[in-house]
Formats: sequence, structure tokens, C-alpha cells
Amino acid sequence: MQTFSIDSPLLELRNSSNGVNEIVGYASVFYREGDSGTEFRPVPGVVERIMPTAFDHTLDQNIDVVATYDHDSARILGRTRTNTLQLSKDERGLRFRIPFQSGDPDHELVAGKIRRGLITGASFTFALPDGGEEIRHERTETVRELHHVTLHELGPVAMPAYAGSDAAVRSANGWAASRNQDCRTKRMREVRLAHLTEILNEG
Repeated sequence: MQTFSIDSPLLELRNSSNGVNEIVGYASVFYREGDSGTEFRPVPGVVERIMPTAFDHTLDQNIDVVATYDHDSARILGRTRTNTLQLSKDERGLRFRIPFQSGDPDHELVAGKIRRGLITGASFTFALPDGGEEIRHERTETVRELHHVTLHELGPVAMPAYAGSDAAVRSANGWAASRNQDCRTKRMREVRLAHLTEILNEG
């Protein structure tokens, strides 16, 4: 498993008399040629790009994806199997919607932190199938393009690693992670960085 987390200054809170009714955001933004904000440099010498086809298999096959806060399985916000998480793809990236459940402590926690600007990013956890990535060299950098991944989990995070995606609380009508959760997220990032190190060594 690998995790990919990205931050964005784009955060919105739309108010109405009916209150909050969904948490929305982008778990990923797709690479656009010429737009440096859509490619990421997790380690020196490596550029990562998420291609528009990356999540097609997950969306086409209706794979069950879980939404959590800070990758914490004890803080489930929704899941596609129960229609409490909706995923869609547009020109910008992979968009998620979580219908807001008033009284749910996890929803209230996340909405409050987004409202106060304490949560500014989102993240996703994925498995990489054979042939899912393309590695090549461009000038002095190694480019890793993710063309096909199997998405398992996504959601708002308190400490995203890179610039790019966002989460927002929308009205239509933080640091609260536990020590154990910090360790789980750290391990997922270590797996990804180990993979990137292998790519550099092979180059």
C-alpha cells in the first residue's frame, strides 16, 4: 500500500440556513502539461504525476472505497458501498462527496476543523498493479506517472505532504490524530518513499 497526500489553499465553506449537508473536495488532481501545480516532487530528483486514467478501474468496477479522517479506520466518514461516499472524475481530478450526518462525532469534528482552516488537504491510499506506472527520465529528473491504481481509501487529512488537492465543507440548502494513527500514516509514506528510492537507484 502507498499513500499520496496533497495540500491546497483552495478551501471553501458555503453557508445556508439549513446548515452543512456535505463534505466535498478533491482527493487528487490530474497532471496538466505546463501546470507545475499538478506535479509533485516528494524527494529530490523525482517528479510524480497522477494521470487522468489513474482511477478509471476503481470507478468503472464500483470498487468499495472508504473515506476516513487522517487515514484512521476508527474514524470512518463514509464508503461507496453504502452510498455515503460518492466519487466522480472531472478535468481537474478525483472528486469526493460525503453527505454530512449531523450528530456524527467524526463528521462534526472534520467539519469544524475545515471551517476553522485547520484541515486544508486530502489524501488517498492505493495499491499499484503491474504496469500501473511509467518511469522515464526527463533531463535531470526521473518522472513517475501513475496511469492505473487500485484505490482503497481517501479523505481529509490534517498534514498533507504536497500541494494540489483540497477538502471543503459545503452547504447546499487539527491535529487530532492519535499516536498509533501517526505511525500508520508514517509507515505508508515510508513504503512509498522506499519505492521512489528504488526508482532512483534503477535510474
